[in-house]
Amino acid sequence: MIALVLIALTVAAPELSEEGRARIAKDIAEASPDLDTAIMLVATGEAESGFRESIEHCHCGPGECDGGHSFGLYQLQGHWLFGHSAAEVCNDNALSTRLAARTLGILRSRTGSPEGTFVRYVGARTVKDPHVAGRLRRYRELWAALP
Repeated sequence: MIALVLIALTVAAPELSEEGRARIAKDIAEASPDLDTAIMLVATGEAESGFRESIEHCHCGPGECDGGHSFGLYQLQGHWLFGHSAAEVCNDNALSTRLAARTLGILRSRTGSPEGTFVRYVGARTVKDPHVAGRLRRYRELWAALP
């Protein structure tokens, strides 16, 4: 699965260094129970943080990270930290990725679809919300880019 995640990351974040892409792909592949979750993580990471290292470590500028209420590459909010601290998430991308995969899995089990999962993750009302629509479009593009 890691080779497919690397392809998706290359499409979603071509500016990442080869080392950064390999590290993040490893974290995603290890955290994901299936390829669909992995692709959802890539789409989410791109939309939430652009896979920027500063956001990964919670060094957020003005207007970023939901005013300090969201953490890591996947911009997890406190209720999705499952007992972990923000500092733990900000200092361990593997943990952050596992928590985001768990969150996506819970939301997918509640909604039954990628569309519903992204609506809930974003906190939107509909797939027409621009934050959801863009993420869903990228999710589909990433699947189309895989061999």
